Amino acid sequence: MRGHGSALRHAGRQGRKRLAELRGRKAEEPFIPASHCFAIGEGGLIFPELPGHAAQAWPLERTSAAVVHRPLVGELLQLRCPGFAPRSYAAPLLAEPPRQVLARVEAARRSPGAE
Repeated sequence: MRGHGSALRHAGRQGRKRLAELRGRKAEEPFIPASHCFAIGEGGLIFPELPGHAAQAWPLERTSAAVVHRPLVGELLQLRCPGFAPRSYAAPLLAEPPRQVLARVEAARRSPGAE
């Protein structure tokens, strides 16, 4: 149990640092500056550039998607692709419910142009 204290202190410092960053943000700046979390394109899932993160394109044939339920959060869309960090999106961040987005991703994977 001793080792957990330093991890919790580190998490607390990271949380305070992130909160300070958010407080310093101008009110008119959007929390997520991109117009979308990701788009489903011919080449795969396209993630826009965000501060501190370069734009990415994930090939559909290697991408897996799932909807999971988390207490206090609700449904999350989880995306995974080998070679990239996994991504999760809560329902309020998506333009459609997570299950509809999952269906769109799966349909794009099955389409002939996805391979």
